[in-house]
This record gives sequence, structure tokens and C-alpha cells, in this order.
Amino acid sequence: MLELTRFEKTMISARKFPVWRRMETKAKRVYLAMALRTFGAAFEAVTASSKECENELSQWEEGRRFALGVEPSGPYITLEKKGRKIRMIGTGLKEPVLSIVFKNLDSAMMVYTTYMGVVQATAENRAVIRGDNGKAMEVIRVLEIIMTYLLPGFILRKNFRTAPTLSAPQYLVMLRIYVSLVPSLVKTFF
Repeated sequence: MLELTRFEKTMISARKFPVWRRMETKAKRVYLAMALRTFGAAFEAVTASSKECENELSQWEEGRRFALGVEPSGPYITLEKKGRKIRMIGTGLKEPVLSIVFKNLDSAMMVYTTYMGVVQATAENRAVIRGDNGKAMEVIRVLEIIMTYLLPGFILRKNFRTAPTLSAPQYLVMLRIYVSLVPSLVKTFF
């Protein structure tokens, strides 16, 4: 039989207290709000630098607005295509034509802690698409490009059926994205 560590035993006994659930839920909401804002900044940084995103976005109509979030009461972010880039409009639902929302905090945590990818979460019925499925797949393709540039290879291999490989010029784009992500994150959080 598997022996539990002292920490695991402490966590199991702490979960028995009613206040624990409220604290855990609040912590998940705070984490997800930060993760969504980070993804909003990442959409801006990657779509400004990546040729793959530029090619994908060339097919989108101007002003396409979409949201990412968690049911039943958030957090959410809304993004919009402006020119050749995607810009974060802000937190909350701001009249999106398409929403990709997770059914609960735990399902969202699995994706935003990179335990699983968005495609797998949708396949497992953990996420709901409200709007045109074709447009949702376009958003997910852009999201996968963003994840390719942001996440290290060992996480990509875990979340993608076939992990993308980057060429030398793409690594330079990745470096440029990381540099441009810092000001975007500062703008997003302050």
C-alpha cells in the first residue's frame, strides 16, 4: 500500500473543514484570472510576431470578438481581432460572438496548469463552445500556435498529439515574443 507523506495527510485533514473549500475556490479563481490575463497578453505578443498567426488571422473578419473563461461566474477575458493582431479588450464578457468556456474551475485548472490541452478538454466535454464551431476551431488553432511559442518542449509533448518542432528562425521569433511579452503583461496587470 502507498504510504502518504505528512503533507498529504495534513491536506486530507484540512479538506474536512468548511472554510477550506471557500479558500480553495478563491485561490483557483485568483490563479485562473491571472492565467487568463497572461493568455490575453500572450495573444497580443504572439500575433504581433508570428507569421503562422498572421497567416491564420488573415482569414478572420475584422472585429471578430471572442471570450475565454470559466462557468458559472468567471473569470473571463474578451479578445478582438484588430488589424493583423488580436487585442485583449478586457476582463469579463464584452459582447463576444464566440465563447470558449470551461464548465467549472477544476476543468479550467487542468488546462491552465498545462495538465491537458484545450482540444482534449473539449473532447472530454470539459469546455463548452458558444457560437460557430468553425470559428472556435480557428481560435483554437491560434491558441495552439501561441502555446507552441510560450511553453517548453516537454509540456508541448504532453499536450499535443504530435509536438511541433521549431526552426532556428522560429526560435528567434520566440525570443522576440518573450521580450515583447513583458510590457504586455505589465499593461495587462496594471
